[in-house]
Amino acid sequence: MDVLQDNQLYIADYDILADIPTIHRDSDQRFVAAPIVLFVVRDPGGDLIPIAIQLLQTPAPDNPVWTPRDQVRLVVVVVVVA
Repeated sequence: MDVLQDNQLYIADYDILADIPTIHRDSDQRFVAAPIVLFVVRDPGGDLIPIAIQLLQTPAPDNPVWTPRDQVRLVVVVVVVA
C-alpha cells in the first residue's frame, strides 16, 4: 500500500498561527503553537490518524517531531494541538 499514491497522506500546517501575539504576565511564558501535523487514513473513508506532530514551524533540537513511538508524550501533544 502506497499511502502517497492512494491519497491517504494529509498534512495540516498551522503556519498562520506562528505570529499571533500573546500576553506575558510576570514569568508566565505563554505562546500559541503553530504545529505541522502529518495524518494517514488507513481505510478508505476512515479517520485521520496523526503519525507525526511538530509543535512549532522551525525544526530545532528543542522542537522535536513527535510520533506514535513516543507513546505517552504524543498523547499530550495531540491534546495540546486539539
